[in-house]
Parts: sequence; C-alpha cells; structure tokens
Amino acid sequence: MPSVLRSVLKVVAGLAVGLLLTEALFWWRDGGAFPHLHLYVPDEHLGVRLEPGATQRVSFGGNPVTRVRINREGLRGADLPPPSPGEVLVVGDSQVFGLGVEEEETFSARLDALLPGASVVNAGVPTYGPAEYTALLEELLPLRRPATVIFTVNVVNDFFEAERPNTERHVVWDGWAVRTETAPERVTPFPGRELLFRHSHAVFALRRVLHGGEVATAERGFSSEGTWKDVLGMAQSSQREHDEAEAATQEKERAFRKALVALNDERDTLERQLDETIVNGLWSLVDQEAQRGEDRNPEAELRASRGRPGDIVAATYGESSRSVRVTAELIRRGAALRARMEAALAAGRVPVDEDPEFHEQARELLGRRHAVEEELKTLRTSPAEVVRSQSPLLPWFQKVKALCDAHGARLVVLALPMDVQVSQDEWAKYGEPPLDMTESRILLDDIVATAERLGVSALDPTQALAAAEPGAFLNADIHLSPKGHRTVAEALARTLAQPPPSVVPRRSLPPGRSRVPTPEEWERQREITVTGSTRAGCETYQLREWLRVTCRQQSARSAPTGVRVASGGHGEAMPLAVRAFDAPALKDEKAFTSLVVPVLQGDVLLADFTWTDRTQRLEFHADPAKSRGFLAPQPPPSETPEPTPGAAAFCLCEDRKVARGCPDIYGAGWAECAQSFDDCEQRLACARGAVESRPRCPAGQANAGAAGHCRALCGPERPCDQGTCTPWEGGSVCL
Repeated sequence: MPSVLRSVLKVVAGLAVGLLLTEALFWWRDGGAFPHLHLYVPDEHLGVRLEPGATQRVSFGGNPVTRVRINREGLRGADLPPPSPGEVLVVGDSQVFGLGVEEEETFSARLDALLPGASVVNAGVPTYGPAEYTALLEELLPLRRPATVIFTVNVVNDFFEAERPNTERHVVWDGWAVRTETAPERVTPFPGRELLFRHSHAVFALRRVLHGGEVATAERGFSSEGTWKDVLGMAQSSQREHDEAEAATQEKERAFRKALVALNDERDTLERQLDETIVNGLWSLVDQEAQRGEDRNPEAELRASRGRPGDIVAATYGESSRSVRVTAELIRRGAALRARMEAALAAGRVPVDEDPEFHEQARELLGRRHAVEEELKTLRTSPAEVVRSQSPLLPWFQKVKALCDAHGARLVVLALPMDVQVSQDEWAKYGEPPLDMTESRILLDDIVATAERLGVSALDPTQALAAAEPGAFLNADIHLSPKGHRTVAEALARTLAQPPPSVVPRRSLPPGRSRVPTPEEWERQREITVTGSTRAGCETYQLREWLRVTCRQQSARSAPTGVRVASGGHGEAMPLAVRAFDAPALKDEKAFTSLVVPVLQGDVLLADFTWTDRTQRLEFHADPAKSRGFLAPQPPPSETPEPTPGAAAFCLCEDRKVARGCPDIYGAGWAECAQSFDDCEQRLACARGAVESRPRCPAGQANAGAAGHCRALCGPERPCDQGTCTPWEGGSVCL
C-alpha cells in the first residue's frame, strides 16, 4: 500500500476516532438527551406531526432526563388500546404532551389512574394551538368515540396561536420543528444527513453555535408566539374591553329607556290630541253617545277614560264603595266610549255634516298612534342588548362544542396558567424581578366564564397549583413538573365528577312575551273591571300579558298581610307585602300588598291575598269573560305571613323619590338588587325588572325571566331546589 494512501487512511481513521470521541463526549455531557424534540415529520394541514415509532431522551434547564416514545397513532406513549366506553381524550400542546416528565407522570396518565374503568388518551402535540387541537379532534372523535374531551388551553401561547395556524408558525428541519422565520430556505440532502443533523449531539452543539441557539422551537421557556409581556399586555387589553363592554351596555340600556319614555310620551300626546279633536270637532259622535242614556255625559266619560282611579276605596270591608273623584263605572263607560268612537273614525262612519278637517285630523292621529304602539311593542319585546367581552377563544370553544355534541362527548375546557401567574417566586428561575401578574388572571377568568356560558365545564387550576408550590413547575421552564401534573389530574378528576354547568340563557324574551311594565306605563293604564276588587280595597290593572293588583289597608282591623300565588304565573310572579307596623320608619304609611304577574293566553291565575281579618282568592283568567275575580272571604291564615324581606327599605327609598307614597312600589329580588346597586333609583328599577338595572348574579345563577332577576341554572343533572326547571332563551332556569 503506498505510503500516501496509508497516510490518508490514518488521517481518516484519526478523524473518525476523533469525531466518535467528540460525539461520545457531547453525548455524555447531554446524558444522551436533547433539550428539544426531533421527532417531527411535516404535515400539510397541521404543520407538523410526531413520527410514529420514534423515541428520544429529553432534558433541559437542569431537569432530569426523560424518555419519549411515539406510538403508531403519532401520539406519546404506548400504542392505544381499542376504544372503550368512558374514554377521555385530552388535546393540547407540550403541556399535555408532558415535555420534561415521563409519560406515566403526565396529568393524562395520572387522571387515568384516578378514573377506574376509563382510559385516558394523551393527544397533546408540542407546537399545536387551538386550530390544531380542533383539527385533531375532527380526526379522532369518529375513530375513538370518547365520552369526554378535555380541551387544554395553554395561556402562555394559545391566545397568540389561535389566529395563526401552525403551518405558518413551524416547519420541519431534519426532524426538528423550527420557527418559520428561522428555517433555511433549502437544505442539501446527502447520505447520513439525518444521522448527523437529527441524532448527533456534537452537530447539535455546533449548529447551536452557528445559529445563535435557534435550532428548535421554543417548546420550553417563554413561548416563541408570546412572552409574559405579551400575555400581560393582552390582559390589559382584555380589561379595557371589559370596561368598554360594560360602558357600551349601560349606554344601550340608557338609550332603550330613553326611547321607551319618548314613545310613551308621544303616545300620550297623540291621545290627548285625539280627545280634543273628538270633543271639539266631532260633535255628532258625542251627541250620538249622549242619546244612549239619560245620565250619560260622553265628554266626562272620555276624559275619565284616561284617569287612574287610585282613590276608589271603601271605608270598611262590606260597606258600599263610593269614589272620591271618579268611579270605576265612569272609567268603564269611558273606555267603551273611546273604543266605539275610534272604531267609527277608523271605519269612516262619521256623519257627512262633520267638518272634514277634524275628521282627517282624527284619522291621522289614529294612524300615528297605531304606528307608535307598534314601535312600543317591538321595543318592549326586544332583547336586552348586552355587550360582553368574551375570550378570544370563543369561536374555537363553539366549534369544539359542536363537534363534541355531534359525537356524544362531554367537553371540558382546562385553562393552564403561566408559572408566574401561579406564584411570584417562579420569576427567580428566569432571573427576572418579580412582577405582579394579578391583572393577567382576567384571561383565565374569561376562558372559564366563556366556556361555562356555553354549558361547558371549565377548570382553572391556578389555586390548586399555588397550593402545590414550590415545585409545581420545572426548573427554568414554564412546563409542569411531576408534582404539577399530579395536581392538575386531581383537580380534573374533581371537575369530571361534577355535572356540566347549565347553559346561560340569552338576555332576550321568548315570542309573545314583553318586559315588565314601567311605573310610567302603569300610570297611563285604566283600571280593569275585576269582580270584588273595589270591595276588597284592591286596584287591578292589565298591560299586555302583565296583571298588577295592589291592595291597600282600609281600616285598622283589616290590613293586608300577604299574597301567595297558588297556581299560574309561570314562575315569574312578583308578590310583595309591606306592613307599616313591622317597620317603625313607616309609621305614617299603611300596609299594602302587591302582585305583578304574567297571565298568558289560556292561563288561569289563582292567588291568595290575606288580611288580618280574612283571606280572599283571586281567580283571574286570560279570557276576561271567564274570570271570577275575588271570591268570597275565608278565615285569615292561622299564622300571619312574613312581610317581603328587605322591601321596607325600598319603600322608604320610593317615598323619598316620589310624592305618591310607598304603596306604588312593586317587584321582587329585593335582596339581590340591594346587593347589586348602591343607588336608590337603580335598586327600585332592578326590583321592577328594568332592563337597564339587571342584578349581578352569583355563580350558578343567571338573569332570566322577563324581569331579568337572578334564577338558578338547572338541567337533567342539576335539579331545582325551588321552582320548576324551565327552558328559557337557549338555557334552563328554575322558575
């Protein structure tokens, strides 16, 4: 062998030995592990997938070496068993994958051990975001048919990745998933390239030097898609959106109220003009009415039909009732007269000798009043316009919820916080001064609230992880430690043991329903004829589907004490009892009871009104011809009913606001309204069901019913303690 050739072989052998020794040295230094995964293959739709059958050792940040194996389905762990009943499918990114812990230490594996008889599939894939979680579910749901899906949101990066698919974020470079902005435009293939660039520790070290450390994705540490500064900035933006949404909602509510008042005022003006037109110009109609009876005074009747006979009273029960200013009979006649005159005008049945100008003016007023009443009807039945700041992930939650519903799976949203959101002590491992991340919790709160409004169970394990500190997260890294995974698994097991939340109803009204009338609307109403009401000392009014009954004290021995709905009311009755002798501050007021209740077509309302000396049942039908009114008196209850808790304070509030006195208040939800508002006027509006003053509801309750008071959410697994579980605008509440 020529000496030159031998020299070359020696050099090659020396280089080979040197390279092997170098590789062995770096392998020993790294413990045979890499700080990133190199198990990726490209995917047209998801950007990357995990290579089936691949294995690797991983270690970073001084944390222990862990082993990774990818099964034939391209997921971490052993090959999946056949689908089984009760299976739980967990999707997410590297937190679900369990980067930095062994596969049996992931919260999916821990959860599997906590759920006897149910297998848990870990479908977490590093680099994935909400779009990829959803796409993976579209693949796996038909194949696995799981009973439960856990959709894991990583607050560190999922907000930023939600709007940018992985195909735009990552590409595969020699088995590594690298950010698109750091990937080479092209690579030169050659034999042994994968061995060198994917598995060589020495080459990995060299490439880190050459590329400034940008060899693989930021699967560890702060995300490449968002740093803690970005998360904090997004939280501040979300808080501004919340504030703006609240301000916008209040503005819409004020606009609604203003429009309602304006239309009511316009209607009143039109009716007064119509009265004047009829009385002053259409004399023949008035004369025709006068000929109907010797004691008729059509003009007085017409004026009386606009009255509110709050002074129709009886001196004592059983004595004949005489009015002070205007009798109920006069009002009844006036209402009938008005109806006949307006019908004649609308039909053109006006004598030819009438002034055509008055006739045309009256018809125009009738037409305009009809248009205003239609506008009022539309406004009253319109939904409460609530501007709500939702989590940016809402569209993904909605899509995944629909997917799960289509495949019969329960959806649970898991919101994993950043380590520095859990504990300020976590800042030390990054060499950063501690920063208060409290305001960033709004992002987690929004995730949970948004999911629960969809009827989806949601878990924010921040408190559980904080209790597990120190040691809930890996060293120098955002990922959960074995202790953190165990904590999350235990919290998930508790969440899964609870029924899913009920869907929060929309703030709207079902067809045929309207809002509770305002005090101004009640003021404009004429009293309706209800048998026995005047004798009982009660006033009765009806506006749309709403009936209002107010019974005032008539004497010292006959004072109202309570009212109870025995049947009807659709769970929306608003009974009220205020007794002056129970509130020393009301010594100058008399006791009264009030009931505001919806009576829909076909309904029969049975309500028991009690006094100190008797009980009387009101039987009121939606069809007036069938109503029996106040039935014969019965003995009073053996025990005096309790007054409405908290109502006396509202009574005082009302008395300070208006001159007409306490007995004009009505409503319900006094305690929740007092807790929700400090302002007297807002409290009263809240109790009356005003759309601009809806009370704040505690967890498990929502604004529902036409009055918008707080009602318990319910469902098949969440029965009502009181009332009946009733469908209401997309949800179900106890009414």
